[in-house]
Amino acid sequence: MAVQLPPSNDVNALADAIQQATTSGEPLELLPGVHLTRPGIQPLTFIGPKGLAMGGPPGPLTVATIQRPNFSVGNNPRQITDDNYGLFFIPSPPTDPETAGLRFRFHPPTPPVNIPFEFAIIQRGDIKLGNFHLDCNMGQQRLKAGSAQHSFMLGFAGASYRITPPGPNGLERRVFVAFNSVTLRNIKLLNGGFADDIRIEPGHDPDPPGFFRPNIGAVDMAEITTGKRVNGEGNSVRFGGLAQHVTIKQCDIDSLILEFDEDWSTFPGPPGPFQPSLWNVADVKARAISFNAVGPVQTLTAVKLDAITSFTVSNAAGQVSGNLTLLPNDVQLANLRQFLFQNCVFNLPQNAGTVNGLDLVTKPGRTLSARFQGCRFTTASGAEKGHLILSESTNDPANQVTADFENCGYGPALANSNIFVANLGLSGDYTFLKADFAGLDITKAIHFKSGSGQIIDQGATVRVHII
Repeated sequence: MAVQLPPSNDVNALADAIQQATTSGEPLELLPGVHLTRPGIQPLTFIGPKGLAMGGPPGPLTVATIQRPNFSVGNNPRQITDDNYGLFFIPSPPTDPETAGLRFRFHPPTPPVNIPFEFAIIQRGDIKLGNFHLDCNMGQQRLKAGSAQHSFMLGFAGASYRITPPGPNGLERRVFVAFNSVTLRNIKLLNGGFADDIRIEPGHDPDPPGFFRPNIGAVDMAEITTGKRVNGEGNSVRFGGLAQHVTIKQCDIDSLILEFDEDWSTFPGPPGPFQPSLWNVADVKARAISFNAVGPVQTLTAVKLDAITSFTVSNAAGQVSGNLTLLPNDVQLANLRQFLFQNCVFNLPQNAGTVNGLDLVTKPGRTLSARFQGCRFTTASGAEKGHLILSESTNDPANQVTADFENCGYGPALANSNIFVANLGLSGDYTFLKADFAGLDITKAIHFKSGSGQIIDQGATVRVHII
């Protein structure tokens, strides 16, 4: 039987009801009205093996709202405004029966944790949240810019627990506890700013090592929407860490950001070959969409994306297809691994009449491999010069590009000889289908510095080799 929670001005009521629900395994029903989060510095909400199912009424006429209290961020003796979470869910500590049969494995010193240790992983607990408004209430907190960057409203992470005694060789032992899954449905984000509304962390432990993989087995989001934000700081949905499987569908939000600057493959994980994080993203509209993870750790499949201001992908394998619409000030593709763009529309920005093209980028020591099939490169009227595709020399011989363009449309370049199809400087091979140039002189439509490359006729295609 569901635990029903009426609205209340009591900042402890919601937190206490969540603990009751995760202990009993019964769902928590939020009755229409406002439910306040508990203020504090680094407040944690522990979820047990039975997980948590929490939601409001499904109908549109009555709404349950989870809200951060007015002027609660920084309302502590030291007036610390950072790390004032709304709700931060982490798994509860492992029980003695859970640790009794564990097999511990050795993990060597790996920066930033430069000591060896033994570890085991437990994955348990499903979180299902939905049918409510999430009011970050950041306009009622008396905050200064940059003062609350980690005070996210709703967060999730696995947790690291030191257990005793140590192993037979005296090494510290850690039990990493992961969530089995996190599912979010039909949540409207309100009054965000200064920090992220929803955040996925790579793990939690104030005393490293705390990061491991996967710290969440699966993240599944759908029907997440965004109201007006109080400023441009923070994001609607931010992955500061990876889950093993990520599904995001039918969302209309301010921003969807993956920004993870550590190599996930080096984290302690399950036995066997490394498995990348698998992402399926469909029907997502956002001001900014970014998929940036370090190393070959993400495989992305995306359909029907609409990015309004910026779109970036780094280090990923996979494909984006199905009428991708981009109207950004910045389109950057970095270190891609055999990535396919299919039937995408790149609506490129201008600066004082100059078209700024799709930017192919490689970081030090990295390569880029991508195919563009059935894509269109467009821009607003009034363009006078510029380029549709750009790669700039890095003077790093390890940086190499392999890029193929087939059945693509280069309308602005066909209409104006001062707009290049491509301005190429990064070493590698770029292959274009001749028919796509519609009779345009390819030697004039593709630009590179004299002596830095050559155009090689291959029959139906041309290959531009940049030295």
